[in-house]
Amino acid sequence: MRSTIIPEPALGLDEIGLPRDKALSLYKPFVVRKLVEIGAAPTPLSAQKLIQNKDRYAYRALELVTQERPVLLKRDPALHKHSVQAFRPKLVHGNAIQIHPLTTSGYNADFDGDTMSAYVPISPEAVREAQDMFPSNNLYNEATGKVIYKPTLEGALGLFKLSRITGDSGKSFGSVAEALKAVQGGKLEVTQTIMVAGQKTTPGRVLIASALPQAMQKKYLDADPKKLIDGKGLEALFDELAKNHKGEYGTAANRLKDLGNGAAYGSIAIAHPDHKGPLPIAEAEGKG
Repeated sequence: MRSTIIPEPALGLDEIGLPRDKALSLYKPFVVRKLVEIGAAPTPLSAQKLIQNKDRYAYRALELVTQERPVLLKRDPALHKHSVQAFRPKLVHGNAIQIHPLTTSGYNADFDGDTMSAYVPISPEAVREAQDMFPSNNLYNEATGKVIYKPTLEGALGLFKLSRITGDSGKSFGSVAEALKAVQGGKLEVTQTIMVAGQKTTPGRVLIASALPQAMQKKYLDADPKKLIDGKGLEALFDELAKNHKGEYGTAANRLKDLGNGAAYGSIAIAHPDHKGPLPIAEAEGKG
C-alpha cells in the first residue's frame, strides 16, 4: 500500500498508525488464515467474504495479525538503510499513515504531502529481520556516527529554555510536587534555583530529569549553570541515552520531545492532581 504521511506524537518510536481498511487489504492473506484458525470462518473462501463485507471478525483477526507481524515503511528514493524501516502497526481511522515525528529525520521526510509505501514481511526469517529494523535498534546515523532520532527545532529550543538558570529564588520545598505547583501558581519561575530534599536544582531541570531513566536523573538535576542543554548538551544527552539506556530510549525521547515542544510555546506540563503524565523524580528523592 501507499499513502501520505502525517505526524502523530502520541505514537511510540517503533510504532506507526496504519489505516484500518488499507491494512485489511495489505494483510489479507494472513487475516484469511487467522479467521480460519480462530474458527470465525470454516474455509478460506468464507474468510474472504468476511473481509469483503468488513465484518467485525475480520477486523479482530487483523488486530491479532498486526501484533504478530510488523510492517516495513519505505520512502523513495531509498538511498541508505534508514530509507526502509520497520514498525509495529496500530490500526487507525482515515487514509493517511501516521508516523512518529522523530523518525522523519532518518527518512529525510516532512509533512508537506510526502508519501510512503508499506510492505508486509512474509516468511518467519523476514519477520525476524524486520524486527531488527525497528528505529530503536538503529539509533545511529552511520554517515555521522551521531544519534539520529532526537528533538530538533522547537523541541530542542524548549529543552534549552528549561535547562537555563536565571536566578536564585531562595526558596525550599518539601517535595517536587510542591515546587511545580508554585510554578503553576506563578509564585516561582521555572528557571530559578530552589532546594528540594537537599538538592539544589530548578523546576525546569526537575522536569527534564523526570523524563529520563532513573540512573541519569541526578546528573541532570544539578543546578550547575554550565550544564545547559544547548546543541552540544542535547547531543551528549541523547548519546548517553542511546549508549547506556537503549531499552528506555524510545520512552525517554518521547517524553523529552513533548516537554521541549511544550516549553518552546510556554505550555509546560507540570505536576497537578489531575496530571496523567510521569510524576517528576520521586525516585531521585528516595521515595520510590
